[in-house]
Amino acid sequence: LRTARAKEPDEELAARADQAQVAAAEADEEWRAAADAFRDADPDTVQALLDNERELGKRLAARISACRQDRDKIAGRLEEAGGAHEALDEARTRHAAAQRNHDDVRRRAEAASLLLRTLTKHRDEAHRAYIGPFRAELERLGRIVFGPDLALEIGDNLQITHRTLNGITVPFNELSSGAREQLCLCARLACAALVDERDGVPVIIDDALGYSDPERLRRLGAVFNAVGRRSQVIVLTCTPERYRTIGSATVVPLRPSSAHPAPEPDLAPAVPPVPGDGRARPDDHAAEIILACLREARTPLGKSEILTRTGLDPDLWSAAIRALRDSGKIRQIGERRGAAYQAIS
Repeated sequence: LRTARAKEPDEELAARADQAQVAAAEADEEWRAAADAFRDADPDTVQALLDNERELGKRLAARISACRQDRDKIAGRLEEAGGAHEALDEARTRHAAAQRNHDDVRRRAEAASLLLRTLTKHRDEAHRAYIGPFRAELERLGRIVFGPDLALEIGDNLQITHRTLNGITVPFNELSSGAREQLCLCARLACAALVDERDGVPVIIDDALGYSDPERLRRLGAVFNAVGRRSQVIVLTCTPERYRTIGSATVVPLRPSSAHPAPEPDLAPAVPPVPGDGRARPDDHAAEIILACLREARTPLGKSEILTRTGLDPDLWSAAIRALRDSGKIRQIGERRGAAYQAIS
């Protein structure tokens, strides 16, 4: 005791005891206040809330883990889809380029279409402007041959479609070979007169009029004479008798050699017309017409083409083509159907 008192006097211990009592009293008051607050706070409810928050924390932690896994999966898919997106961008670029090209082509097509319509319009207008004068000149020349009541219908292609004579209209293709030949000749001469109204243009006729009777030949001579006043008309023929009714003709005979001079053609007046209805009749010049057609073409022609160009009666074809082959004036290329024929110079 003496040792303890020597270390810590009673006065200090008493002071410390007083302090401890005061602290114990304060702690007791605080405990009582905390106990009252605990009772007031409903500890069962607080415990329930705490337990709920702990369970919620566990559930949210699991949800976060699942979301992270989903995020990783989506990130992987996005990484894989990156190539498709680039392909989409490239496709969009190509589509834009194709659209620009389409628009450019469409603009050029519309411009070409407008140009075509404009050219076609003006071509048709020019065509119609030609039809009237051509028809008038053709009818003027044709009336010398067929009579004053001749009327012709001209198509858009400047071809004769119908002939009206004595009040009867007949399609051109149904006319006789001679009538078609005479109208075609008048059409050529009319074109020559229209190209240059003052001086005309040269026209070359190669041995035509094989289907015209003497009366029509006489009238055609007047046509040649009328056109020859303004245009130069050159007629090549092996039968000058057909053209001896041309009043202003200048005859230039072509002699094959000096040893065999060609006789001068008989330019006596034409024989009186043969009575009849004036319709053309086939004669023995079918071979000459075919040969002249082939010489003018300078290339092989088939039967249908020759008949179309010459207006030859198909009934005269076989005999005429056989005579030309036998005489060596033409050569046949191919067999029967599809055969072509060429003049031998």
